[in-house]
Amino acid sequence: NFNPGLGIQYDYDKDIKLIAGGYYNSFYKLSVYGGAAYQPVQYGPFKVGLIGAAVSNYNNLKVPVMALPVISIEGECIGVDILGGPSIANYHGLVTANLKFKL
Repeated sequence: NFNPGLGIQYDYDKDIKLIAGGYYNSFYKLSVYGGAAYQPVQYGPFKVGLIGAAVSNYNNLKVPVMALPVISIEGECIGVDILGGPSIANYHGLVTANLKFKL
């Protein structure tokens, strides 16, 4: 699926980013999210960790929270976040790439 959206990140400190945004999910509904990314493993432009967020408009989630592993590649002005998770029971897995620009 193609799930366009827009988000914002705020560097709280060197390991933690606060995140918020919205996107059209696979159920053709607008989902909004808010949470944090914790990436304590860093090597050059690469960062590895977890993203956790509350997310709306997923009727199949008993608790509207997602936690996913994330790998980021960040340059001076541009970067990409790659997130993914496996399929578990009735939940489909996902892989997403999010392009980001520093303002």
